[in-house]
Amino acid sequence: MNFRIADTTLNSDTSRPFPKPKSGRIAVKVINHLGDEVMKVFKL
Repeated sequence: MNFRIADTTLNSDTSRPFPKPKSGRIAVKVINHLGDEVMKVFKL
């Protein structure tokens, strides 16, 4: 992957497409401007 594409997607609020995990679950982590973090696991 080219650096400009990687840099653009890292600083975006939209994720890159990825294949559905075999486990059927994904984790979503949100970090606010104060540095507070919350993570939740979702079943697909």
